[in-house]
Amino acid sequence: MVSFCVNTKQLFQTLKLLKAGLPERKANALKTQCELTIKTAEVIFAIPGCVSFVKCSTVGTAKATVLFLHFYEIIKVEKDPETKIQINNGNIKINQIAINAKTCFFEDDSILRTVDLPVNYIDKELLLLSQRHTPEELAFNKMTPFIKAAEKKLEENINGAYKKLRIYGVSMEEIKALVNQKIKDTGYRGSEDC
Repeated sequence: MVSFCVNTKQLFQTLKLLKAGLPERKANALKTQCELTIKTAEVIFAIPGCVSFVKCSTVGTAKATVLFLHFYEIIKVEKDPETKIQINNGNIKINQIAINAKTCFFEDDSILRTVDLPVNYIDKELLLLSQRHTPEELAFNKMTPFIKAAEKKLEENINGAYKKLRIYGVSMEEIKALVNQKIKDTGYRGSEDC
């Protein structure tokens, strides 16, 4: 079990900041996951496009993901001045309320990297995640399907370009090399302010 104790008002202010970064479409906002990364003396909260942290007392290191709005609503109505959150195998206990969560525990916090995407991320930024994160980190954060979809779309676009440009002597390899170089050169936009 990993736990942290935090000032409830400070936690709620942190979550309000993240809430401003939720997608405009209600269906997408309802599905938004919040990643909690518990490290030594701090907890990092992340949703796509927005990352914030709070300093607090922690015991152990772990990552957990929960539905953001569910977590937000529980903290919003919390009356205690201090909130104790316990990360257990498969759930998070917020004072006396337990909710389902995907959890992962670590010996130390040296490998706990948060997947940081800008609010209006594009396929290129999804493709670059594979270069900066391990497959386990991406799977834990449920990013793998999005990356696979971006890879498929890229392949379709390259095939379409090849069909149109092959009459000019352009090879498939040249198009792939150009696109891959452009993706690497322009890099990652990083997180925008919430």
